[in-house]
Amino acid sequence: MARVPDADPPLLALLAQWGVPGIPATARAIDCVPDAARESAAFDALCQADVVRLDGAGLQQLFDWYAHVSPDACALGAPHGCGAALDACVALMANFSLLGMVVLCGGCAVYVGADGTVLRDGLRPQPAP
Repeated sequence: MARVPDADPPLLALLAQWGVPGIPATARAIDCVPDAARESAAFDALCQADVVRLDGAGLQQLFDWYAHVSPDACALGAPHGCGAALDACVALMANFSLLGMVVLCGGCAVYVGADGTVLRDGLRPQPAP
């Protein structure tokens, strides 16, 4: 897993620009690319993070390891079609005490908060269904 050791200013700046509440400037943010052979490295990095940015394939790998479900991670980018993926994201964040995650899928960025709030490409927050 590629990991940024401390807070990643561009990711935190993006979240501030989007108006994401509850993310302190001192949050520890990581970019992660799970390596299927390195689950222990992913686990360690997630345990130290507050916010995670990853692509759809990376999220899919985390679902397989920790959520024991396989919803389509890229469904988060669909206007209203993200139920199972959103539930799995919220469960992952609860397991690792994450504040949120940004998922990059199909040319769009989706922020998911630990409370189930979804922001798509910086648009207004959409409450959990």
